[in-house]
Order: sequence, then structure tokens, then C-alpha cells
Amino acid sequence: MKKFSILLFAAASIFAVASCERDELTEPVQAVAGDGETTTITLAFDDTKTALVDGKTTWVAGDKVRIYSKKGTTYQDVEVPESAAGKAAVEVEVNMRSDTLYAVYPVESANGIVSDTLVSIVLPAKPDGLFASANICVAVAKKSTTLKFKNVTSVLKVNVNSGNVVEILQVKAQNAMNGTFTVGYDEAGVPELTATSTSRSATVAIGGIDGDYYIPVAPGAYASEFAMTALRGNGGYQTVQSSRENTLVVNTIYNLGTIGSNLSTGLPGEGTEASPYTISNDGEFGAFLASVNMGNPYSGKYVSLNTELEEPVQSPVGFYNASDDQSPFGGIFLGNNHTVKVDIDEANVDNKNYMALFGVLDEGGAIKDLKVSGSVKAEGDYSAGVVAYVRGSADAKAYITNCTSDVVVASTGDRVGGIAGYATQAEFDNCTNNGKVDGNNSVAGIVGYTYYATVVNSRNTAPVTSNATNSTGILSVANGASWFDASNYNAGTGGIIGWAQNSEVKDCSNSADITAFVKVGGIVGSTYWTNVTDVTNSGNITGKGYREYNIASQMGTALGSGAGGAIGYQLISGTLKNATNSGNVKGYTGVGGLVGVITSNQSVAPKVINVTNTGNVTTDISGGAPTSETGSITSFPRGVGGMNPGTGGIIGSAISMRYAGTNPVIEDCVNKGEVFSNAVNVGGILGLSYDAGNSTAPVYKYIDRCVNEGNVTGGPYRVGGILGYTFSRYVGRTAIRNCANHGTITGTRETNGGTVVGGIAGGCGANVNNYRGNAGHISIYNCYNDGDVLYSTATLIDPYVGGIIGFVWGNSAFGNLYNVAYVGPANKTAEPASGAEGYLGALAGNQYADYLNYAFHLEGIAGGRPVGTAGNAARTTTICTFDKEGTLSQDVTANNKQCGTLLEVLNEWQNYYVGDGNVYYNWVKGSNGYPVFDTTMN
Repeated sequence: MKKFSILLFAAASIFAVASCERDELTEPVQAVAGDGETTTITLAFDDTKTALVDGKTTWVAGDKVRIYSKKGTTYQDVEVPESAAGKAAVEVEVNMRSDTLYAVYPVESANGIVSDTLVSIVLPAKPDGLFASANICVAVAKKSTTLKFKNVTSVLKVNVNSGNVVEILQVKAQNAMNGTFTVGYDEAGVPELTATSTSRSATVAIGGIDGDYYIPVAPGAYASEFAMTALRGNGGYQTVQSSRENTLVVNTIYNLGTIGSNLSTGLPGEGTEASPYTISNDGEFGAFLASVNMGNPYSGKYVSLNTELEEPVQSPVGFYNASDDQSPFGGIFLGNNHTVKVDIDEANVDNKNYMALFGVLDEGGAIKDLKVSGSVKAEGDYSAGVVAYVRGSADAKAYITNCTSDVVVASTGDRVGGIAGYATQAEFDNCTNNGKVDGNNSVAGIVGYTYYATVVNSRNTAPVTSNATNSTGILSVANGASWFDASNYNAGTGGIIGWAQNSEVKDCSNSADITAFVKVGGIVGSTYWTNVTDVTNSGNITGKGYREYNIASQMGTALGSGAGGAIGYQLISGTLKNATNSGNVKGYTGVGGLVGVITSNQSVAPKVINVTNTGNVTTDISGGAPTSETGSITSFPRGVGGMNPGTGGIIGSAISMRYAGTNPVIEDCVNKGEVFSNAVNVGGILGLSYDAGNSTAPVYKYIDRCVNEGNVTGGPYRVGGILGYTFSRYVGRTAIRNCANHGTITGTRETNGGTVVGGIAGGCGANVNNYRGNAGHISIYNCYNDGDVLYSTATLIDPYVGGIIGFVWGNSAFGNLYNVAYVGPANKTAEPASGAEGYLGALAGNQYADYLNYAFHLEGIAGGRPVGTAGNAARTTTICTFDKEGTLSQDVTANNKQCGTLLEVLNEWQNYYVGDGNVYYNWVKGSNGYPVFDTTMN
């Protein structure tokens, strides 16, 4: 037989009309020996105990009393011994001394001291039904050692006569009958109750034992008769309206009569698709709820809700307490677009986990065409509006179809969602969440956590917030194989899903604000081997941030918010495709218009394809952020600092690990939003490209066919129109192809040390100790820039600013490029500082150990210098200027043809490499007279 504590929480509730939050009282400290002087106290009754034995008011052996000191700072529980049974007064010793003492009987109803004159008590909504427990009494002794108890409740009596088959008894009223009350005294010393939070129903676990049951209730006038419902495990039930007086007085028993002799055999219907079990009133829903929680899973059976329920549901249908103590629902529930209101509060439920209308949906089960409203408050894990835990299997999936939640879900636990808290082997289709969702880790508008699940055609319209403020699940890159914090990496906060593993998300949207500490996305907080396609976000995304920096190793540790308009943290593999974001995205590094951070170390590279951002993207590290290590986020050297998470109009950071083929692919992306950061590594498309692998073969990360139209401002350094910065430990290379920047790019460093700004890329670096001369670290081909490239402080003597790239380190390669935009101080009337010319170039600010060929710039830019400073190993060929008509300053041979215009040479170079198997855009004349991409070829 099931534990009746679980049955009680699961079945109680259907008849409660309203229930407020229980008072938050500071629980007094338990008194122990030595806390105070020993005092002898007399416990007595004032002829007001309802439990009368032979006409006398006496104590029963085992009765327990809680005694409080005047200010409620201590209490002590005392028990009536066998020797005192049957006596009207009992002497006990307590370890406290006070001029005023309070006491409550029985101790289960004691709720603390509100003030020097008020005691708080609880009239339970789940009484045990015992006669003695229904006699709630309070006593006060002022400058006396005698506590004389006065009864403060009325008592309802119900006789259950069913042949020992009733499992649950429910009693409801039309106004407050129990809850939390304060007790004061009038001038005559008569106790008076004042409600602070109330309920209109009480539920008793009968457990198949007939007899008399007693329920304490608040005295006073009641609007109508009480309604009694008896429930059995198969869905059978009986409801009786009991006759009684209109006004209940204290210390009196009211006999509501007998119930149970005329139970229905079960819900109407046969449970088939053609003839489902039907629910047509509150009583039948209560019977269904109790039936499931008593062990009837309804597997393969159809249950149809045929009406709007009048009363809120106060506990879940189905529960999970342990593997050997669970009662899931495994049938097909047809909501028929009716609304069920829930008022589920963990304070009124024994099990703190699995809080939702449905606690557990089992394999093969389904919930269809259902609307849920109201509120869910939980302390434990797995909370939601519709179903807490969806437990499908590979052979028998679970389905949630066309469901809408207007439930406000507030939990301090993990795996919290507007529709579902957790789902495995499940499919969600056409679901909508309109209720605010708050939780800890793995929090979302639709599903908090998915594992092998599909969410399609679903939307979230209400704010989602994660209140987790610890470092578990933070984004990290650590030396060797431990490249992320595996202690709790599977967490996230999203508009649709919080954490999605081996799942699919398609045709979904979010229009609400999403806020979390780390790993926060408009669609998904974190993905792992998950594809996200055809999605839109218009809500504002905020990652409150986390930073940690450990300079003990050259690779170090780097963490960030992981905030993105679509995905916060894209882990290992999976594709984001056909996505748009118009919401503003803000965080503490690792921030992107579509994706905050991508990391990968598998053979299948993650991809971001055909996405557009129009929202503003902001990184703000002002004042610092929570950290467990020391270090400055603004003072990294060019090498080690490369792994600090970045900020990008599309992606904040893309980090690849160890193996060839692991590098993310970024294609057909457009950023139109403003990008701002007061940290390093800022790009119109990608902020940071970081390869931490140790492969001996070249590993490529492709940025292909991407355009930035938004202004990009970053500080102190590493700012680019497409890419902010790329850093490689060994042979990784970031390849930028067919990309254009139209936005104004500005570096805001105020002190010397290199602001590093470029129209296409800010700069690149390599691990000097492990540098391999045959490896490249960045390649930029078939790209152009027509956005101004600026540095804000004209007095800098080493700005590292270029029309294509600011600073180059490593064996990199560039070709078929042009720049027509201004390069220099933001104040265009200011002259660069003396010596700064050596760090300003129309194409590159500084060039070391790289190839720069077939690169062109408008005459007059940066004083006519293509490169500010070139190192001894730098190689440059086929570089010249052109005028405003596009005529080259000298004839250039490309693809064995002599070219006199910029358009000609770009196309001939492209034709040569297309023939070599590479794919590059052709060029056509643009509206401004300069070449632009012929995108019709793709």
C-alpha cells in the first residue's frame, strides 16, 4: 500500500477555493538544559477541552504541549507522562524563566510568537482525523506558573462507512475553515482568532479504515453547508452536502453525518478513444487525481475533461518519491481546450519535488489541448505549470500537444519550466507559456531540461529568471581534458528550453525578457548535440555574469556570462540555423546577438548558419563581477589573454578543442545591431575565436559569407568588424571568407599598449612557446571593408589599427581584399601622435610573419601606407591603391590576365580559386561605385 503521507499531499486540494502563503515566522530556538533556571509549571484546562472523558476535562498520556517564553526566543516541548493520565492538572518542569509564558496544545499546531500579545497557530488542512488532535488549545500565564488552556476551535465529525474501501476524505466550505491564525484575548480573557492565511478545504487520509474522523475548524458563521467527498483508488467517489447550524461555536463537536455507503464504481466511460473516461465536475476530477495517486496509472486509457473546473487544484496528479514509491500518469489526457486552475504550494504538500498539475507523465502518455492557470510555488526540483516530469522512452514517447500555461511558477529548485520541468524521450508541439517562471538551474518558458526530446511550434511570452548565483555550471576552458566545469555543466536558462541535450528545437519563438547568472538564451540556455532551427527572439537577454582567471598555465581559465539572443552556450555539436534576434543582449563577456559561447571537442563541428541580429549587444564589466580567482580582465597580455570570452554581434566566443574537424562553422550571418563592450575581444560577427587544441594537422574555423552593418565599439582592445580576435595554441586557423563590414569600428583604449582595431579583424595571436612555423592562425580572403576604423584616443603612440586587420601574429595569410574607409583617430581633425604612423595602415596596422597579397585600398588612407609596420618575416605582394572610380594605380596580373580596375582583379583572383575548388563570391559594381559581392551565385 502507498504511504499515506504521499496520498495525502497528492489528493488534497481540489476543493480549496483560495489559499494564501503561510506566515513567515522566525522559529524560536529549542530550549535545552542550562538555557534558563528550572521552573515548575502547572498545565490545566479551563473546562474547554472538547475531549471529555466521563464528563471531565482531563489529560491523556502522550499529550504534548509547546511552551514559549514571553518574546518567543525559546520554547520547550513537554509530554504528559502515564502517571498523569486522567488528571485535570499536571505539573512539569521547564528550563526557562519568564514573567509571561505561552503554550499551544497540541505541538503540531504551534507556529511561533507574533508579538508579546499574539500567538500564531495552525489549523491543519491535512489533519490526521484523530479525536485528540482536533482539540487545539492556547494558554497564557502572566506572572504565574499556571497555564490554563482554552479551546479555540470548533470540531467537525464525519463517519466513514464504506466497507473499508474509502482512501481519502475531503471536506470543503465556502469560506475559511482552516489555515494560519493568530490568537489574542479580549478583555474577559476569551481567546479570539484572526486569520493570516486560510484554506477552504481539509483532507484526511482514511486508508480504507471505516470509523469516526475529526477535523478542527475556525469557529464563526459559514456561508453554506459543508460538502464532503469520499474517494476510492479506482476513481469511484461520493459527494454529500451535510446539514448543520449556520454558526459554529468554539469547543463544540458538529456531526456532519455518514459517507461512503454509495460510492460510484469509477469515472464514467470505458477509457477508450471512442469512449474515454469523462470528468464533468470538480468531484470527478478529485476522484481522478486520487485514483492516479493511489497507484492507478491509466496506462493506454483516455481521460477527457468536459468542463471548466470551478475550484483550483492544490496538489499534482501523479508523484515520484522514490523508485519504489511512485504513481505516474500514463494515459492520454484530453483537455478539450478547457482550463484547469492550480494553486499548488509546497508548504501544503509533503513532497517538495514534482510540483505541477501533473507530477509525472509516464511513457506512452499524453496531455493534449489543455490550458492551465494559477500558481505553483516549490522548494524542490521539477516544477512547472502543466507537468513536472515527462518520462517517455525510446519505444514509447510521451507527448504534450497544444497546451497553454498561464501559471506563475516560482521555485528555488532546478529543472523548472512553464509547460514542463524535465522531459526525456518526449515531443512538445504547439505549446505556449504566458506565465512568469523563476527557478534555480535549468529554467525555461517551455521545458527546463530536455534529454532526447523535440520542441516544435512553441512560444514563450512571459519573463524567465534563474536565481542561481553560484559558480556551478559556469563556462570554463581549462588546461588539458578538463575543459569545462563538469560538476554542473548541464544547466541553462532559456525562453524555450533551459538545457537541451540530444534534442531538437524548431519553429519556436520567445518575446519575453530572460535573465540569469550564466548560460542564458532567448531560445535555449545551453545546447549539447542539439539542433535549433527556424527560431526568433525579441526579448531582452541578460547574463549577470561570472569571471574567473587563472594565470598559472598559459592556456589559463576563462569564464563568462554565455548570453545569446538564441543560445547562451552551444556545447560540443549541433546547428543553429535560420534564426533571428531583435532583443537586446547584455552580459559579462561571452555575449552574442545569437550565441554567447560555442565550445567543441568532437569530430562533428557545431554550426551557426543563416542568422540575423538586429538587437544591441553589450558587455559591461564595470565594477567587476563575482569571481573565485584573482586577476584583472582588462590587463591580459596578447597571448594568454586571448582566451578571455568575447562579445559579438552574432557570437561572443567560439572555442575549439584538440581535434581536427571540431572547429565551429559560421555561415551567412548578418549583424545590424550596435555592439559595445568595455572588455577585450569584440567583433561585429564573432568576438573571440580560440583554438585550444593540440592537433598536429591544421584545424580550421570558418567564418563565411557574413556581413556586419552595426557599429562596433570595444575597449580596451581587440575590436573588428567581423572578428575581434583569434588566438591559437598550436595549428588552429580562423578562415574568414566572403565577408564585408559596413559599420564604424572603434577601439577605446586610453593608454599605450595597442588598441588593436581592424575593419575585418582586430588581430590574431599564437602561443609563442608552441608555435609551429608551418601553421597559420588567421586567413582573410575575398573580403572588403567600407566602415571607418577608429581609435578613440589620438595620443596613443602604438594604436595597431588597420582597414582590414589591426595586429597580426603568426603564419597567417590574406588575399583579394580591399578597404575604402578612413583609418585613424576618431577625431578626424586630430593628427596621430608622433610615431603612431608606424601602427596605422590602410590594410594592416602591424604585420608579422604573414602573407599579404592581392590587397588594395583607396588612395590617401592612412597616409597611403598599406601596412603600418611589417616585421622581417612579413611577405607582401601585389598591393596597390585605387581611385574613387576603381582604377588601380598600376596594372595587376591575376589568373594570367592583366587587370586595370579593382573589379577586374577581384573577379580574376576569385575565378582562379574557384577553379581550384574553393568557393568565393564573384563581384559586381555596387551603388557606391565600388565592388560588392554577387550573392546570386549562392
